[in-house]
Amino acid sequence: MDIQLPRMSGLEASRRIRETKRPPAIIFTTAFAEHALDAYSVPAIGYLMKPIHPNQLANALEHAQDPARLKVAEPIMLDHLETNHICCQIQGSLKLISISKVYYFEACKKYTQIVHKNGVALTEISLKRFASNYPQRLLRVYRSVLINKAYLTGVQRRADKRYEVTLRNVPQTLPVSRRNLPAVRKYLKSFMDVSKTISEREKKFLRMRRKRIRNSKK
Repeated sequence: MDIQLPRMSGLEASRRIRETKRPPAIIFTTAFAEHALDAYSVPAIGYLMKPIHPNQLANALEHAQDPARLKVAEPIMLDHLETNHICCQIQGSLKLISISKVYYFEACKKYTQIVHKNGVALTEISLKRFASNYPQRLLRVYRSVLINKAYLTGVQRRADKRYEVTLRNVPQTLPVSRRNLPAVRKYLKSFMDVSKTISEREKKFLRMRRKRIRNSKK
């Protein structure tokens, strides 16, 4: 299915097709990346970007013939995708990456590099937009770098008096600007305060448990 059709869009045509008794699996083939989220809400089996490599098309067709795919799927909520997933291009086709699996974002010329659990991807979405869409999840540490707070493990000072952060599962460190250093320290402090509170509760629980054991022996 193409996105641009003479009388109605491919998205609208696909939605009408999905209402039939035995709807076929739908694979979108298009040059327009911005419609990917709408396409997955149809839902579609695949979303291939032109020019399409024969192997990509073959894989999508094989996926479409999977018996499990013949069952009509429940529509994917678009707002859920926008909140929890990022749409980007990987090896010529569009994929959805869970924001929870992203380690950090880094601006690279006109693209944004997404470093995630399963590798690296590129997108044209700006850092500013990511920061605006995920203010509770992301933290700016440098002009060109946004990190996922969930993976932040510490901040350290280098020999040249510059600062850098360490992330869980990420071997290299990332630079921290002096402007963003206070926000990084504040987040780490709040995290440590929560951990300290939990630790104190555990100690209190252990003291009460030991006291009950002593009393039971008496």
